[in-house]
Amino acid sequence: MPLSSYVCISDLHLGARYSILSSRDALHRFDVDQASDCLLELVDALRNYIPKVFGDELPQLVLLGDLVDFDFASMTDIVRSMNVLVEALFDPDKPALFSKNIILVPGNHDHHFWQTEKDALFLERFNGHARRPAERIPYQTTDLFRQASLSSTLLNQLPHAKKLNLNFELRYPNWGLWQAGQSGERDKQVIFHHGHYVEPLYRMVTTVNQIMSDIADPDIEELERQNGGWINFFWSSLGASPAQRDNTVMLFDIMQNPAATYRYSQRLAALVSDYLSRQSGTSPSNTLINNLSLEKVLTGIFSATLGRGFQAERASNHRTLSEDGWDGLDWYLSKPLHQQILADAPSSGSGHQTDPGIVETETTFVFGHTHKPFQDIVGVAGYQQPVKVFNSGGWVVDQPDFSAAQGGAVVLVDAELNVASLRLFQAPVNGQMPTVAATGSHPGERADNPLLKRMQDNIDQSHWQAFQDSACQAMQQRAMEVRDQFFDRNSSDGVKQHGH
Repeated sequence: MPLSSYVCISDLHLGARYSILSSRDALHRFDVDQASDCLLELVDALRNYIPKVFGDELPQLVLLGDLVDFDFASMTDIVRSMNVLVEALFDPDKPALFSKNIILVPGNHDHHFWQTEKDALFLERFNGHARRPAERIPYQTTDLFRQASLSSTLLNQLPHAKKLNLNFELRYPNWGLWQAGQSGERDKQVIFHHGHYVEPLYRMVTTVNQIMSDIADPDIEELERQNGGWINFFWSSLGASPAQRDNTVMLFDIMQNPAATYRYSQRLAALVSDYLSRQSGTSPSNTLINNLSLEKVLTGIFSATLGRGFQAERASNHRTLSEDGWDGLDWYLSKPLHQQILADAPSSGSGHQTDPGIVETETTFVFGHTHKPFQDIVGVAGYQQPVKVFNSGGWVVDQPDFSAAQGGAVVLVDAELNVASLRLFQAPVNGQMPTVAATGSHPGERADNPLLKRMQDNIDQSHWQAFQDSACQAMQQRAMEVRDQFFDRNSSDGVKQHGH
């Protein structure tokens, strides 16, 4: 199939109050029914810029996970905020920005979209399958390269999506594009993944299984089979109940700050030890071992576990990826993704492999999840050429302090599978953000990347100034809200009490 051009964005976290795309009313109250200034200015700037890069062709929009936040928002707020987004992106009274076919690659916070479609995919494959009794039908993941359509029932029923005849297609957890060279062999491939499986926290069930049994690393289907339920429960379902959502938000906020985490751990340990002591008839101050009481032991356990946070990589804000993050990226590229590329290569045009265990095609990997945009080239076992890596950043502020690593980008891909990143904003320093910039995977790439050249040549900072002003203001406001949530100037250590 002829390739289109693509604009990829991730980690909008619509419906959650800490997204900088979320709106506030005149009294600074969270409002899911209005488009924020930041969102409107972003769309206006893209509407001016994208046609200069791609011409008359309408690119496809790729939503690379955490589009919405099922952990911190109710279904009602998610639907209402999605309607606002669709109305802004596909305003029928303005020039079209994207084609009406949208690709969604769910992440951890919107895994619910994928969870709701699994049964339909199973039945589709079951009905077309040779049903031998011992056969396990793969339905936890979609094919990597094949273009079979799987639509999102929920998103396609959005009022504005129905009105505008939009089609949201789902791919999970990876989606690949490939291009054939003159010899018919695969010349280039670009693979999209939200990024959660790069981080060990989201494949924890697999780790437990490997500790308990001497089993090999799973392929991509088995990885989702083992961990999908865990991800859906803990990161894509807790917003359904208002009380549950509020407690989850509070716990998440607390875990972004070490002092608040320790204070909360102390409070939680006191409550648990008091309960256990009442049940056993002993005092919570009784020594257990090495002069440690039950309460102190529990404080240490809770502090060690909660202190790592639900978003360990996101909390490592002083650099684009932590050491564990780089190890996780290498693991994902060299093991489950490498295996899927070799197993799920296109049936035609894949060409002759000199070594069947080596990916010989030039590969670009695009992911998000960390909220820290970057680009690089990395050597990975099993790939003949270094892999180009692009991270699309994120659109949230959930900590009281900024880091230069935080920010958002859109990643553009043209019909020849050239890839470049449009770095839209970073955390402000002294109230100022770096200007919008287009970057390739490595310095000096401009000469070999016509997409990057077009992107750089068409940046007019004056067209981005209103968006950057709105983004800067929104980031500062969200950071102030987090500080107000945590800190109390009248307390002895400056940290507010949490828990009852």
